[in-house]
Amino acid sequence: TSYATTSWVFSICGFCLGAFMSLGGALHAHLGLRATTLLGGWTLSLGVWLSSWTVQQGLWPFVCTYSVMLGLGVGIAYTAPIKCLMGWLPERKGLATGLV
Repeated sequence: TSYATTSWVFSICGFCLGAFMSLGGALHAHLGLRATTLLGGWTLSLGVWLSSWTVQQGLWPFVCTYSVMLGLGVGIAYTAPIKCLMGWLPERKGLATGLV
C-alpha cells in the first residue's frame, strides 16, 4: 500500500471530525456535557480498538473503523470543552475556541 493511498485515512478522519461536531453540539442539549463527552470517548476508543483488527483485513475496513469512528468520537467529544470555555469567557469566545 502506497503513501498516497493511506493518506486518505487522516483526510477522511478530519472530514468526519468536522462533520460530526454539529451532532456533538446537538447532543449537548439532550444528554449534557458529561454524557456527550463520555459517548464521544467511547466511540473514539471503540474505533481505535476495532482498527487494531481491521488493519489486517484491508484498507477500506480500516478506513471505516479508524477514520469514520475516530472522527465521529472526536467530533462529538471535542465540542464539550469548547462549550465550557466559551461559557467561562463570554466576552472572548474567539479566544476560548482558539485555546481549545
